[in-house]
Amino acid sequence: MNSQFNEDTVEEMNEDDDEDEEETTERDEDGDDEGFSVLSDLPVEKSERRPTCRRCCRPVKVCLCPYLPPRPLDVSTSLYVVQHPAEESRVLRTVPLLAACLPPEKCRVFIGRRFSEERYPELAAVCKDARTLLLYPGPNAENLEDLSADFTTTPHNVILIDGTWSQAKDMFLRNALLRTPRQVQLRSAPSSQYVIRTQPTNMCVSTLECAAVTLSIMEKNHSIQEVLLKPLQALCSFQLQHGAQVHHSKEHLIKNGQYNKRISARAMFSHISSEKLQEILVSYHSVNESEWSIAKKSKDVIVWRKPSEEFGGFLYKTEGTVAESPQRIMDYIRPGACRLDWDSMITSLEILQTLDQGRCVVKYTTAGQLWNIISPREFVDFSYTTDYQRGLLSCGVSVDHGEQKAGFVRGFNHPCGWFCVPTQDSGLSLLNGYIQTDLKGMLPQTAVDTAMASGLINFYSDLRRALKA
Repeated sequence: MNSQFNEDTVEEMNEDDDEDEEETTERDEDGDDEGFSVLSDLPVEKSERRPTCRRCCRPVKVCLCPYLPPRPLDVSTSLYVVQHPAEESRVLRTVPLLAACLPPEKCRVFIGRRFSEERYPELAAVCKDARTLLLYPGPNAENLEDLSADFTTTPHNVILIDGTWSQAKDMFLRNALLRTPRQVQLRSAPSSQYVIRTQPTNMCVSTLECAAVTLSIMEKNHSIQEVLLKPLQALCSFQLQHGAQVHHSKEHLIKNGQYNKRISARAMFSHISSEKLQEILVSYHSVNESEWSIAKKSKDVIVWRKPSEEFGGFLYKTEGTVAESPQRIMDYIRPGACRLDWDSMITSLEILQTLDQGRCVVKYTTAGQLWNIISPREFVDFSYTTDYQRGLLSCGVSVDHGEQKAGFVRGFNHPCGWFCVPTQDSGLSLLNGYIQTDLKGMLPQTAVDTAMASGLINFYSDLRRALKA
């Protein structure tokens, strides 16, 4: 599992595979009864299981013990793995390798789908312990790297969910115990080295890799990660040498036109992480005031800017108040008919795909600017609207989709968005925007800067006028 990605996003990537499994089951159930009756008369063959190494749980002939640490790692953090029963039968699983690297009391595994306090009193006690963290991504998860606690002085517990993404999500949602601990996620993780199993996205990593990164952070010892990954690297290397193929993620296959199965509209854009996009916008919202310089200001709107980290232009920040509720303001800002009616910059708008509530893919065009020195532009954006504090956040980023419209230049919006929250003054909302648009084409940057600051001032004027109408 991966702690950086939105679990709903990864679930979408798995939908098509789940359907394929159902079709296979149906075909199996329609088999030939006569054939089965003949087979039932044959004598039962006695099968002999290959000897298995007791430490690494691998067949003796392919034992991975030479790649395990000579002695279990000395760590203060205790890991508790809640494992879906289906994982127990997988041949190339990573949890046994993780357990083989740690003392038995530092890596406990609980197998099941449902975990009640009555049946699992030990796990329940761990979940209720204030020192316990659950490693599972989501909107309520904190970045483990950002926590101020010193885990080396106060031993902590970490719970990991082991299973496919759809299984992990089901276990998280159906077990109240697992929602008791403080929820954390990894802000960044290395690319998965578990290349013999297909992952939903490029950002997904195995349970062992999650544990390796987590322990290296909490124990403040990067060598732990190297030690834990060594048997995984050996496992993959052995499999590749004996005929296994490198498995690219489903995201990689879709983006490169190599995915041969039917792709749903939601899966087409599911490699875009809504939560990651939201995280980027929140980070812009937290930038120190000293890093911004004023680009333009009017009586009631201020536009700042700072060099963008995404491209060679600027990241613009706007601030102004609007006399309306956040909900109604966002109804006018987010993609839809309302936006086209009042925004003087937009000449056409079409929602290409509605992925689910709050998420869509939209194509829109803008008018030429500065006496048509700046030609009309076309944008295709992934858009996401969600709750933020006591208000709303509507954010977006451009995606590659479809052919460019004749007579237009295809621009690109790097992560951008609008925060809208109520103020202490009744009926008044604070609206902050973060825009970093690469208009492409052959424009001088000075012309772009002039148009951008003025356009953002006019945005507030047009919005206020539309809300009063």
